[in-house]
Amino acid sequence: MKRKVLLIYTGGTIGMEKDYETGSLRAFDFGNIFEKMPEMKLMECEVFVHPFAKPKKKL
Repeated sequence: MKRKVLLIYTGGTIGMEKDYETGSLRAFDFGNIFEKMPEMKLMECEVFVHPFAKPKKKL
């Protein structure tokens, strides 16, 4: 039986990627982490990802 891992993304630097045109960091859709980091598919466990939605601003 494979181990199971739940990856909860709440925001921050780990969910950023470099914009090579500007040199700055920008957020990417953490739900697509397996496309950005295909090495994660090599782990000998099931990985589930739960990114929290961006908080809504109060008016």
